[in-house]
Amino acid sequence: MRNIFKSGLSALAIITAMALPAKAELTAPQVRDALFSYYEAFGYQVATSSEDYVDGTLVVRDMTLNVPIPDEDVIISVTVEEFTLIENTDGSVDFRVPDLLPMYIDIAEDGEVGAEIVLEMASTNMNGRASGDLDNIRIETAADATSIRVRSLMVEGENLPLTVVMATGPLDSDYTIRKLDDDVRDISGDYEIEAVDITANVAEPDGDGFFSMTASVGDMAMEFASILKVTGDPKDMLAAGFDIEATMEFGPTSIDVNFRDGDDRFAGSSSAASSTFGFNLSKDEMGYTIASKEADVLVSGSEIPLPQIKFSYDELVFDFNVPLSQGDGPRDFYSKTALRDFEMAEALWSIFDPSQQLPRDPVTVALDVSGKLIVLLDLLAPENIDKLDNMDGPPMLPVSVDLNELLVSAVGAMATGNGRVEFDFTNPNTIAGFPAPQGSFTFNVKGAFGLMDKLVAMGLLPEDASMGFRAMLGAFSKPIGEDHLESVIELGADGSIKANGQRIQ
Repeated sequence: MRNIFKSGLSALAIITAMALPAKAELTAPQVRDALFSYYEAFGYQVATSSEDYVDGTLVVRDMTLNVPIPDEDVIISVTVEEFTLIENTDGSVDFRVPDLLPMYIDIAEDGEVGAEIVLEMASTNMNGRASGDLDNIRIETAADATSIRVRSLMVEGENLPLTVVMATGPLDSDYTIRKLDDDVRDISGDYEIEAVDITANVAEPDGDGFFSMTASVGDMAMEFASILKVTGDPKDMLAAGFDIEATMEFGPTSIDVNFRDGDDRFAGSSSAASSTFGFNLSKDEMGYTIASKEADVLVSGSEIPLPQIKFSYDELVFDFNVPLSQGDGPRDFYSKTALRDFEMAEALWSIFDPSQQLPRDPVTVALDVSGKLIVLLDLLAPENIDKLDNMDGPPMLPVSVDLNELLVSAVGAMATGNGRVEFDFTNPNTIAGFPAPQGSFTFNVKGAFGLMDKLVAMGLLPEDASMGFRAMLGAFSKPIGEDHLESVIELGADGSIKANGQRIQ
């Protein structure tokens, strides 16, 4: 967690630094100074080759931004040939870049440049404006279209033949930066892009290897809000308090990939009707949300023992939120994972069921758990960061766990479950150091016997194993319908376990 969090802060710092803090009745040099000081607050080095300031217009040339990578002896240098700041009579400042703008990136390690990248940024009717004042600034940007093209890539002195282009349709962004006490910023806003298309082609020098990719994303939108201190020191940022939240939504997406390296070949394509990515992080909690709907995937390759593998699903979800601070008592948590209506092509089914004895029903697997936790220390307090690697036990303990949904549906059988247990830490009865849980779970299984009969007939399940499973199901469950079993598992505070009222431990 510690390394992931520090990397996240570093990435966020770079993104946030692209904002243009300014103040009311601004002059272009004031905006430039605010921009540079903002970069420098994160530990970046900023330099320019020349500037011209005439009649309220400031042209800055060859702005170089040296970005050190935390915990690595690597520096990324980005050079922008030119950008312009234009003063308006209402106190706002417009910023402009040329329609065609080269950018130069050098990646150096141990003082030696290992990679050199030249980018070409193009835009149509790109415009931006900073308004408000130093303590509450609004940034608006818009363009009819944009593109970024990799003109060249040099690695260790060797030029790699490649083509990489990312193009977008109309885009709009609108966000505000509000200055709080002690250099803390409240940054929030949104942006929208109608379409994104990516093309990449890389050829192996003096060989027949290659990599190619095309991708498209429609209707991309993002909302974000953050409160953080402008500093290059993660611990200082933590001490000042922070709260970061972002949600990205994507319309229809597709990607095609082809690869060859000697005898190794791979090709794949995928598409989805919509996707969502969400993230939140503060001193109090952390969460992720990843979801996609109506997806299709097709892959083939030299390492795949079939001509191709094809599958689809209706929904894929991974969503969780956990507390990170002690608070005033037990804190809420939840975790949701689901793969719904997963379907495989017949080529996959035929590997283990060529006679088609098993139903080809869509597969669904879902698990939804929530409850309360006791957090033993504030995990992201600066004074506790170094303690995380040396803790003897878990940093949090369960108080209650709710099984809201357990669903497994496949090959004509289905299992469901729900229930709740609680942990009383005054209970002297313990299991593996934890107090004995108290509560109950209810499980239902349909079609289990019919499925076992088919597996035995197919030779996939030995007859004696089938008999053992039947005996176990009979011992811990009761029939409530044709090939339909139910089991109520009760956990007692004394460490006892009962199945349908019968004590088994």
